[in-house]
Amino acid sequence: DLPLPQLVSDDSVREIRSNDDQNIVSRDDQENISPNIEQITADDIAQEDVLTAGEVLEVFGKRLYEERGSAPEVLPDIAIQWEEVLLKGIPQDVLKEMIIKHPPPKNCTRFEPPKLNPVVKAIMPEQVIVRDDRIVKRQEKLSAALSAMAKVLSAIVSTKAIPEWKIFAENLSDASKLIADLQYDEAIIRRSLIVANVDISMRETLKESEIDEFLFGNKLEDAVKNVKTMQAASLDLKKATSRKNVSKNSKAPQPQRQLRTQRNSTAATSGAKKYSSSRKQSQHKSKEKNRTTSNSRRRS
Repeated sequence: DLPLPQLVSDDSVREIRSNDDQNIVSRDDQENISPNIEQITADDIAQEDVLTAGEVLEVFGKRLYEERGSAPEVLPDIAIQWEEVLLKGIPQDVLKEMIIKHPPPKNCTRFEPPKLNPVVKAIMPEQVIVRDDRIVKRQEKLSAALSAMAKVLSAIVSTKAIPEWKIFAENLSDASKLIADLQYDEAIIRRSLIVANVDISMRETLKESEIDEFLFGNKLEDAVKNVKTMQAASLDLKKATSRKNVSKNSKAPQPQRQLRTQRNSTAATSGAKKYSSSRKQSQHKSKEKNRTTSNSRRRS
């Protein structure tokens, strides 16, 4: 047998076998270290493709209607009492005691519901007054609530004895501002209901007034008097201007249509007079003829 030709050198064969051995060891090591290397690599790639929360928010924007979360639970006894009030309300005798117990601070008299101005109350229908009184009752509750919160808030800020005083003060401050804003809303509702029943000429005056201890301010009567004085002066000025225009128009030449109308009227009057005169003459002649005929008959 003839020997086969040597196509590859011995050194090359040894190098190939060495590389194969290294590859085999490398695969064995990989399998021992991480049997699921291919799966993990796929998961890593998938995670890199997922958008982050920030990227989603950037693309789609914020939610149109965010879900409102819940605050931490309060003490069960407090929760039970609030539930009772929300379901049944506060008894009238207890409510009266609470309102008396919490008057407004000396430097916060605006806590009180503003009084209806006497000049406005005198012209309001009975049903409007009754409706306004109902809103005042709601404002009295808000006033007492503000006063009670003001006591606690002032004590926390002045002493600073409580470690969490800043948190308590901040929450009480927010709650008191919300109640104060609700008190303002109730006053605006009262004003709108009253203004709807006022004469149109006075509505703007009432709308421009500012709320103080009275619903339309303590200077409303003076404002009403000023408006009436201006209205009277405007009316007198209008009358004087009208008289002046009439006097000027009387001297001015009459329009052509008016002249025609006057001529037609004059002609009609003249024709009527002529017709009446001729009719009277014919009647007179007829009477004279009848008399003559009657006298001739008597003679015969």
